[in-house]
Amino acid sequence: MKNMDPLNDNVATLLHQSSDKFVGELWKD
Repeated sequence: MKNMDPLNDNVATLLHQSSDKFVGELWKD
């Protein structure tokens, strides 16, 4: 499935990573 749409997979990964950072900053306080 991932091999079919590598670009979308990359975008989802970047989105997930940035989301994790955002949530981490949110709860760091």
